[in-house]
Amino acid sequence: MMTRSPIKRWALLLAATLSAPLVGCELVGVLGTAYEESADHLVKAQYEGLKGKTYAVLVVSDRGIEADFPGVTAEITARINDRLADPANGVGATGHIQSKDLLKYFFNHPESTTKPGGKLAEDLGVDRVIRVDLYEFRVNDPGNQYVWEGVAAASVGVIERDSITPDEYAFRSTSRVAFPDKSGITQGDISGQVVMSALVKRITDRVAWLFHDHQEPIRITY
Repeated sequence: MMTRSPIKRWALLLAATLSAPLVGCELVGVLGTAYEESADHLVKAQYEGLKGKTYAVLVVSDRGIEADFPGVTAEITARINDRLADPANGVGATGHIQSKDLLKYFFNHPESTTKPGGKLAEDLGVDRVIRVDLYEFRVNDPGNQYVWEGVAAASVGVIERDSITPDEYAFRSTSRVAFPDKSGITQGDISGQVVMSALVKRITDRVAWLFHDHQEPIRITY
């Protein structure tokens, strides 16, 4: 039977000992990455001025967006409005205008979108107006209708009726989302409706999250 010399045995033992911590570090690294990809963390609201106040949501887009995606403006309006009205989200508002009534009002009063913010809040009978200007909404790059490269972007502003400057925004932010998360996704992979629905959900999330605390994945893709 072949035996190893004490020197060789010592060398093998040393090599095994030195390599063990490296394997452990690699394992910790893999587990840490997996945790980050699946874990959520609390993100605080950026604007808390809806607490104890009434509000209305106004989403505005240009004619080009509405022509390409009929009804998308109303859909985003209703989704943001309903999200903020959900007691589970803890916005703390004392009242809001129901989505169906809100959409009906703006349909019957299209001139309202150009009114000074303070005047619009007064006409609506609310303390706050959240205005969302949807300045980009597309499912692909211009000139390439075969590959999905969806983008939705909006500027967000809050009018405070009780402010000394009610026609100026008391809070402003911008939100931009994209879908799909990978490049090279074509019509053969998913439909345009899937892309549009994902963009609506993501821009709704990003705008609504400005106004309430929420759990957000550490490595969120949008």
